[in-house]
Amino acid sequence: MMNKLIYAHRMMEKTIPSDDVLHSVIGGPLLETYISTFGFEAAEAKKAVTCYRDFYARQGIKEARLYDGIKELLGFLSGNDIRSGIATLKAERFAKTMAKNLGIGQFFSVIHGVDENDKSTKAQIIERCMADVGGSPAETLMIGDSL
Repeated sequence: MMNKLIYAHRMMEKTIPSDDVLHSVIGGPLLETYISTFGFEAAEAKKAVTCYRDFYARQGIKEARLYDGIKELLGFLSGNDIRSGIATLKAERFAKTMAKNLGIGQFFSVIHGVDENDKSTKAQIIERCMADVGGSPAETLMIGDSL
């Protein structure tokens, strides 16, 4: 995420925040992060998100790596009829492409992310996933990959 944030700041001719600040926003909603953490005006924030996603589409999408054992775990869950989904604050199109490129897309019943307007919260995306797989909150376990 750091490369994409740095790229967007450079494109917007903004001072690049410290590594600590950049690390603190990993996993957060982009539009809100540019406004609340980086102090961008709303129009600037939208432009920065566009820059971020442009870099992501060209290069960042290729940088994702699976944790050791994840592909095997997903295969085990799928093979035992445990429905899995991806709920991410990434653009949904990127999440689907990444899952396919990483060879794990077939293990998920549903993949949802933010739309192009960045209006969904993480909770709303999780709720969409649960609704699509027919799961209730009591039957759902969320596993995250960021702090």
